[in-house]
Amino acid sequence: MHRIVLTIDRRGSRRHADDVEQMRVALADRWSRALRSPVARFAGDELQLVTDDAVAAVRIALDLTRTRDWSVGIGVGAATLADDPAASTGPAFFAARRAVDRAKPSPTRLAVAVDDADLEPAAEDVEAVLWLLVALRDRRSKEGWEVVDLLERVATQREVADELGISASAVSARAVAAGIRVESVGVATVEGMLMRLAGGADA
Repeated sequence: MHRIVLTIDRRGSRRHADDVEQMRVALADRWSRALRSPVARFAGDELQLVTDDAVAAVRIALDLTRTRDWSVGIGVGAATLADDPAASTGPAFFAARRAVDRAKPSPTRLAVAVDDADLEPAAEDVEAVLWLLVALRDRRSKEGWEVVDLLERVATQREVADELGISASAVSARAVAAGIRVESVGVATVEGMLMRLAGGADA
C-alpha cells in the first residue's frame, strides 16, 4: 500500500537551541489525525512522519519551509509500518531519505522522490510546483504574512483590515503583493498532483 513519508532535518542545528522535540510535539498535536504512525525522532535532529493524506503532506512541508529552519524530504511508495516507528521500512522511507539529502543544499529546502522509475517524471513535477510555491512564499513581506495569517482565522479582508487598523484597500494591495490567490491555486494543484502520484505508487 502506498504511503507518503516526510523526513525532516533541522538546518544549522549547531547554531540553534535544540527545538526538535518541541517541533515533534507541535506536529503531533496538529496533524495526529492525518498521520499513520507517531511522529518519530531519529539521529538527533531528524523527524519522520507517515501519512496517506496528500493535503496534510503539502501543508506540513510548506509550514516547515516557511521558517527556513528545516529541510524536508517527501518520499512516496510502498511501506511496511510497525508499532515502533524505527522498525518501519520500505521504498517510501528510502525515497524520503534520498529526498531530504537533496533538500539540504537546495535553495527551497525541499525535495520529492519515488522508488519507481516510471513515476519519476511525476515526482519531478510535484517537486517543481512545490519549489515555485516556496520561492513565492520566501519573497513575501512581513506585512504580507500578517494578512495571510489573519485570513487563517477570519473570513474576510474587511475583518483583516479591522484587526490591523488599516483600510480594506490596503489589505487588498498586501494580498496581491503577497500572491495569496496565486499560492492558493498552486497549493490546490500540487495537492492533487501528490495525491495522484501516491495513487500511482500503489498501482
